[in-house]
Amino acid sequence: MIRLTELCACGLVLLSSADSAQRHAASTASFAAPEIIIFHGGSLAKPVVVASWTENHTLLLSSEPHQPMTPGNPSSRPRPVIKLALFWGTQWRVYVESPSRLATLTPAQANQTGEYLPAVPGARARIRVGTIDGPVSDSGLAVLRRHRIPVRID
Repeated sequence: MIRLTELCACGLVLLSSADSAQRHAASTASFAAPEIIIFHGGSLAKPVVVASWTENHTLLLSSEPHQPMTPGNPSSRPRPVIKLALFWGTQWRVYVESPSRLATLTPAQANQTGEYLPAVPGARARIRVGTIDGPVSDSGLAVLRRHRIPVRID
């Protein structure tokens, strides 16, 4: 029996047999969310680092299915954008464990980039990573608020 498990907004897909699912779970768990996300640009005065795998996992989960991005601007109204730098993989844990090393990271070092679009009148907050575009869940908005990242721009 083959099971298909979709992991987070990155669109990463894991195929495994039922017998080997437990064996693969430990090796793939670190890829369900990045170790670090740096929010930068846009309305932010300075970059904001979220260095919690759990918070980053929460941010990338959505209460609704993520949709493939449509070509071009999905809205006729321009929206403010905050850039994302995502650091995937266990090699970044040494940065998380050392505040001095974490302070040396730059968005240019990231494995992947994306965009965060704060909510505006008539449109929910969204995260775009790769070809995936999805709304930010209420628990994801709570993570953003804890880090003083704007969740709405009027």
